[in-house]
Amino acid sequence: MRDLSQILDNLPVPLPGLEASATGASHPVWRDSASEEVDFQPMRRGARWKLWCDAQKFDRQGHQRGCHGGLIGVYPLRVLYVMLFNFLHCETGRLDPSIKTIAKAAGMSEHAAGDALKRLRDTGILARRRRCKPSWREGRHVLEQLTNAYFLRPVAEWLGFRAPPTAPAPHRDTWGAAPRVPSVLDQAAAEVAAGSGLRSTVAALTLAPLNTLEAALARLGRRVEEAKTAKA
Repeated sequence: MRDLSQILDNLPVPLPGLEASATGASHPVWRDSASEEVDFQPMRRGARWKLWCDAQKFDRQGHQRGCHGGLIGVYPLRVLYVMLFNFLHCETGRLDPSIKTIAKAAGMSEHAAGDALKRLRDTGILARRRRCKPSWREGRHVLEQLTNAYFLRPVAEWLGFRAPPTAPAPHRDTWGAAPRVPSVLDQAAAEVAAGSGLRSTVAALTLAPLNTLEAALARLGRRVEEAKTAKA
């Protein structure tokens, strides 16, 4: 006795209310393809830029002097860039371009684009879901291959990524404190230490208010400078 799925597959037209078995139907699709609806997650534009910056940091963590590329690689980074900024729809999170479209946007062959996508999956940056959809073709229930759906994974799930150390918080006594401005005398001393000459030192001392030690030194310096000019 013939199997029921084979009988249904060979029917010239589908029976109303009765669907053929997908397992017994002809389905030239990848074995792990799923026909369920994909639940894409929206992404803020700022988060997209941060993810791209983190990916570059991740790549540099494995860069060696005199060697080409880092932990991720040049081609995978290029593919990640076009995925983020050419194909990702931030409001819906939809990301499902074909290999051919990715390769054209990234300026590489389809084979190179496929290898780059695999590298992004191996490092945990990208996740892939193969998709298909059921349909009837010439009275047969078949599955049609769709483009892959891609998902950007959070940085915490990247394999081998080392987050840069967090900068220490400033001391509580320095919160809101204005930076210390050096005194006129300190500025003049810095000019002397730098060997800038008498004129620069006098110019720094001139900034002091009248009837101060700095102002008196400025007057003395101007007289010394005038005496040198007269001798010359």
